[in-house]
Amino acid sequence: MTARTYESPSVRRLAKVVDRVAPRGPGLWDAREPVPGARGLPVRVSRQRADQLWMVLGMFDRALKTGSMPGSARVRAEALFTEPVLRGFWELAESGALRALPDAVGRRLSLATMRVVRDVLGLLAGVVVPGKRNPWTRPR
Repeated sequence: MTARTYESPSVRRLAKVVDRVAPRGPGLWDAREPVPGARGLPVRVSRQRADQLWMVLGMFDRALKTGSMPGSARVRAEALFTEPVLRGFWELAESGALRALPDAVGRRLSLATMRVVRDVLGLLAGVVVPGKRNPWTRPR
């Protein structure tokens, strides 16, 4: 389990999910759980995707600290993947308000980074709320 403590119960629950599919602890990487991949086939995330999962988790933590997210998002991890929460999260992320480095806060995210965030949101939604369609991706 990650040593980081998150203020919000929903983010702590989401961190447990991320820790299962992208563990940071020594010796745990090979035992990581698979996630739904293309066409729903189970795959294990790469180290690069694992870093991206942890990045988006931190972004959720910072988004909830802004106080602009619906109250339900603080309590249940599933609520993080509702349309009102995702819309608020997306606006904050795109504007650069959720960047981790203080000097970079407010600098808009690049299109490539926003695509990564979108893909990670879809991956997390598939694990946290199985069967829920990601509203940010096009149907295939």
